[in-house]
Amino acid sequence: MKPKLMLVTEKGMQEFIPLTRYEELQMRFEKLSNEEKTQKEEKEKLYTMTKVLKIFKTSRPTIYAWEKKGILHPIRIEGRVYFKADDVDKMIDSKR
Repeated sequence: MKPKLMLVTEKGMQEFIPLTRYEELQMRFEKLSNEEKTQKEEKEKLYTMTKVLKIFKTSRPTIYAWEKKGILHPIRIEGRVYFKADDVDKMIDSKR
């Protein structure tokens, strides 16, 4: 009879079944893949004009002036103006 390993946690005692090398690698790959998705989603996040106005506590003419100077790069979708979160974050960092 094969000896069993028991794992004691806050939830009680459970049988410990070691993962195969393939299962372990698959879990690591999934974790890395999820982290990459999260990072990509953060980079692709867009702020509305209203959100940017609140972040910088400024007016629309100032935002438009920054656009003309090339400081911020708006993305226009169906008549609405958005800004990449990455661009806004860079601008915040440069103001500090």
